[in-house]
Amino acid sequence: AVVAVLIREACVPLLGGFAVMVFLSQRKFTRRRIVFVALFLLAVAGASIHYALPFLGLGPRLYGTNLFADLNPIRMAGATINQFGFALAALIPGRVDYLIETRVAGLLTAATLLVGVALAHHKLKGEPARDTIPGYALWAGFGVLLAWLGFAAFLPTGLSAALDRVQNLSTIGEAIALASVIRLLATRAAQRGLERGIEFTMLALVAILSTASMGHVQNELYLYNLTWDTEAIFTRSLLNQAPQVKENTLFVTIENPDLPEAPYLSGFGFQYAMRYLYNDKAIGLIDQDNLLYHTWEVSDAGIEIIPDPGLIATGFVGAIHSQHGWDEMIFLAKLPDDRVTILEELPPPYYTPERAALYDPHARIEHTFVTSPIRSVLPPIQSVQPITLP
Repeated sequence: AVVAVLIREACVPLLGGFAVMVFLSQRKFTRRRIVFVALFLLAVAGASIHYALPFLGLGPRLYGTNLFADLNPIRMAGATINQFGFALAALIPGRVDYLIETRVAGLLTAATLLVGVALAHHKLKGEPARDTIPGYALWAGFGVLLAWLGFAAFLPTGLSAALDRVQNLSTIGEAIALASVIRLLATRAAQRGLERGIEFTMLALVAILSTASMGHVQNELYLYNLTWDTEAIFTRSLLNQAPQVKENTLFVTIENPDLPEAPYLSGFGFQYAMRYLYNDKAIGLIDQDNLLYHTWEVSDAGIEIIPDPGLIATGFVGAIHSQHGWDEMIFLAKLPDDRVTILEELPPPYYTPERAALYDPHARIEHTFVTSPIRSVLPPIQSVQPITLP
């Protein structure tokens, strides 16, 4: 449990809640059991304390801390409904295509189904006990609560409306709830053949539920991989025009809403790409996007990159606090062919006559050869001439 918490803090509600639920369900409150559960909960709490300290102002902000949004009960209730909707959507035929398109998820679904059928054939023999309906109902409630605990840590964050990275801790509880409900229906079946059909249907749905989310995430990873070609063209076309730049250069990419967002799907991807390409002599940001652990402010003096409070004190190697004057910036825009162009003038959101008088992107460029590591990674392409966007 301690290792799990240190790796991923989102499992804290699930671990703690599961221990308490099992303890209460057994109804054996011996001293030994009480001590064991107490020690387990203390271990989970102790391993997660450093996640709570930033909220008390006693420690540096962490990635999970930065995701915190609010504790609005109405918003979190809506997010809870959405998350259960995501889970049930995996059972809709239109979503099962994830299992077909993604081989790993499809194979695991088939394997889970076959193993489940074999176990059911071996274990579910004879007439079912008709007096177990309350027990199945209790298990269904147990599964729903377990599923909720799986995504509870995300409810106060900006990820509460997302599917990726949120559902994977909840699928066990969702499968328990689904199996319990269908088994409950099976106990009411009048004919043995109908009952066995319901049981096997249950196994199929549980198998799909357990792997559909994984198939969805795998498809997302495939899409990310497809952005590499776009990134190579974008980045190499930039390097063709600006193979090297002066110290403290800031690249600002202006997004065109009519073009795909790729290659840089988030601001911090471009942020660190520029630092890598120019060996920390430059940094990048995308207009209307975010930076990792940093914010940025615009003024007549330029653009200031500000690390989150406490970040530098932690020794985080990516922390940087920099001020860039308007004569130290290069504004970029992506063309329809995925290449990049250097803007000769400041775009409207940033334009003032005083700032425009300082802006000179070509004065920041040092014309030299593209470094060999970059040449080995990014294929050469024909350069493009700078243009001025309307």
